Amino acid sequence: MQIEIAEQAKMTVNGSALLRSIQNDHTPILDLLVREAIQNSLDANVPGGNYVGVDILTGTFSPKGINAYFDSIEETLNNQFTEKSYECIAIRDFNTTGLTGPARYSDVKNNEYGNFIKLVYDISKPQDGPGAGGSWGYGKTIYFRIGIGLVIYYSRIYNQQTEKYESRLAATLVEDELKPNRLLPENNEGIRRGIAWWGDACGNGSTMPVTDEKYIEDLLSKFSLMPYSGNETGTTIIIPYVDSDELLANNMPFNNEGDYDTFNFITPFWYASLADYLRIAVQRWYSPRIDNKYYPFGAYLKLLINGEEMNAEAMEPIFQIIQGLYNRAALQNSKVLDDYLGIFEGTVHVKNITINDTLNDRTAGWIAFMKVDARLLKMTQPYNKYPPYYYCNINSMSEESNQPIIFYTRKPSMIVAYETTGVWASGIQATQSNEYILGIFVLNSNSVITQNNMDTKLEEYIRLSETADHTSWHDHNLTIVDRIEKNVRNNIAKTFMPKEPVVENEHNAKLSKFFGGIFLPPTDFGHGPSLPSNAGSKNLVRENHRNYSFVINKEHMTYTNNILKIKLEVKAIKPLSRLRVCIGIDSETGVIKIAEWEKNMGLSTPFELNEATVNICSVNGEVCNRETLLDGIGSKLQYKGVDCVIIMNPNETRYAIDISCVTPRKFDVVMIEKISIKKNDVSPVFYVEE
Repeated sequence: MQIEIAEQAKMTVNGSALLRSIQNDHTPILDLLVREAIQNSLDANVPGGNYVGVDILTGTFSPKGINAYFDSIEETLNNQFTEKSYECIAIRDFNTTGLTGPARYSDVKNNEYGNFIKLVYDISKPQDGPGAGGSWGYGKTIYFRIGIGLVIYYSRIYNQQTEKYESRLAATLVEDELKPNRLLPENNEGIRRGIAWWGDACGNGSTMPVTDEKYIEDLLSKFSLMPYSGNETGTTIIIPYVDSDELLANNMPFNNEGDYDTFNFITPFWYASLADYLRIAVQRWYSPRIDNKYYPFGAYLKLLINGEEMNAEAMEPIFQIIQGLYNRAALQNSKVLDDYLGIFEGTVHVKNITINDTLNDRTAGWIAFMKVDARLLKMTQPYNKYPPYYYCNINSMSEESNQPIIFYTRKPSMIVAYETTGVWASGIQATQSNEYILGIFVLNSNSVITQNNMDTKLEEYIRLSETADHTSWHDHNLTIVDRIEKNVRNNIAKTFMPKEPVVENEHNAKLSKFFGGIFLPPTDFGHGPSLPSNAGSKNLVRENHRNYSFVINKEHMTYTNNILKIKLEVKAIKPLSRLRVCIGIDSETGVIKIAEWEKNMGLSTPFELNEATVNICSVNGEVCNRETLLDGIGSKLQYKGVDCVIIMNPNETRYAIDISCVTPRKFDVVMIEKISIKKNDVSPVFYVEE
C-alpha cells in the first residue's frame, strides 16, 4: 500500500496530541478499547436487524508477512520487530452496515462525510444518528494507544447506488512525532506530524482505500482472518504489534508504593490473558445488552470471544444480576433476573425518577436496585466467585462493610460508570460484609425537555453532556443530571434506612442506643487523629490530634423527653485561630454532615443543638473559668480574645459551636450541650473541624 504522510498546516493536530486527546487515567486502556469499539459496531446496526454481532479476536502474526504492505516504513518495522511472531487484536462485527459513505474527500457533498471518512481519515467528527454513542469524535483515538499506533481498517458495504457489495481497506498510523524510535520519515521540509495513511494512490500524494478483493484477502490471511462474503457486511479493525503483558499491567490498579492495591493483592484470573480480560471487560460495560432478547431499543448484542459465543447464562453472576436489573428498570419485567434468583430471596425495588416542570411526562428514568448476598453472587462454595468490586474494577473494599454500587446508562445501554461514593451514592447506608446494594438507573430516552421551550429529547441532552470518553454525565444549561443523581440517591437511601426496632420500653431503648455509642467519628475522619481511647475511664472518650484534643465525657450524660445532654471538651494544644465542635449523623460509611444530609439527601435534620453552657477554662495557660449560656443565634461568650458562638447551616439548623481567636491562642473550652433528638433511628456523632 502507498503511504500518505500528513503534512503540517494551520490549525492541524500532531500525533502526540491525538494520543493524549482522551485525558482518562482512571479507566483501564483495554476497557476504553472495548467501550469504543463495541459502541461503534452498535451504532452501525443493520436497520431492522434483531442483533449486532461482535467477535473480539486475539492471536499472533508473522511480521515478515505484514511489514511489506507498508510503504516507507517496511525497513524500520523489520529493524524494530525482529521476533518470529507478535500479538494482535482484531474486532470484527457482523450484521452491521459496514463503514458506509464516501471513500475520498473529493466525493463528500453537503458535509455528509459518512462513517468511513469519520473513522479512518478524520478526527472529532462524531456519530450523529439518534441514540448514537459518541458526541465528540475523539473516542477512536484509543485504537492508536493499544499497540504501536498502527491500525488496519477493513469494511464491506452494500452500495445502494450501484446495488453491489464493495470492500474497502486502509491503514492509519498515529505516533508521537518526537519519540526517538518513531516509524515515519520526515517530509521534505523536515516537519513531522506523526500521522500517516496507507491505501491506493489517487494523485497528489493522497491515498484512497484499497478495493481489490484478492489483495484484501491476502492481507487478512496474514492475521488468520477471512473476508466477508455473500451478503455479509461489516467492519474489522486490526491492531498489530500489541504487548499483552504491557496492556494487562496497565489495567491493574496500583497503590502509591507500587503494590497491587484493589483486591487485597489477589490477582483475579482475567489478568493472565488478553482473551480472559476482554471477556470480563465486555460484560463490565455491556452486560445490559449481551444476549438480551428483551432489550427495548432495537438490536441486542451477540458477543463472541475468539469465535466462542457468550450467552446470558455464561455471564458472571454479578453481570447476570445487572442485566436483570436493567430489564426490570427499562421494562418493569425481567425473566432473566427472576430465573436467576431461583430459590434465593431477593426483593427488587423499582422507582420512577421524576423531575417536575422540565419533562413532558415528568419521568427522567427508572432506578432498579436490590440488596444481594454472597450466595446470590456465587461467592460461596463450590463457585467461590470474587466480590462484585473485582468485576466492576472498583477500588472500594472493606472487611467490615460494603459500599453500594450504583451504575447508570442511556439508550445504547453501555454502563457509563460504577459509583460507590460521590453524588450518586453518598448517604446510602453501607451493608454488612456479606451483602451488597446494587442499583442501575436507566434513562427515559423518549422523554422530551419542555423547559425554556427546548423541545429536545432527554436522550440527546444527556448524550451531549457526556465527556469525550463517556465516563460521566454533566449538566449544561439545566440541572437535570443533578436532580437525577439526588433522586436516585434519596430513593435508595430511604428504602434501606435502618428501622427502629419495636421494644416494650421505648425510653430504655433510646437510652441504650445513645449511651451505647462512643459518639466519635470513625478512624481517619479529620486531620490524623490517634485511635480513640478510654483515657483511664469508661466514661471518657478522647481523640488526640496534632494541634488539639477532643474529649467526650459521658459520666453525667442524660436523655429525657427527647433531649440529649452531654459534656464535651476541646483543648488547643498549639496556638490556633479557630476550632468548630460539630454534630453529624453516624453511618457505616462515615460521618454525614448536617448540610449534606439536608441538601443532598433531601431529608429533615434528625437532631439540633438547642443550647450549650460554655466555659472558657483557660487561655494560653492562664486559668479563666468564664462561663455563659449560649441559647441561640446572637448569644456569645467573649473572653481574652476567644469568642464562642452557636452557628447554623444555610437551612437555619443549629449544629455547631464555633471557637475563634483574634490571634492564634492555646485554649481549653468545656461545653455542656443540650441536643433535641427528632429521630431515633440514627445517632449523632460529635467531631471537630480545624
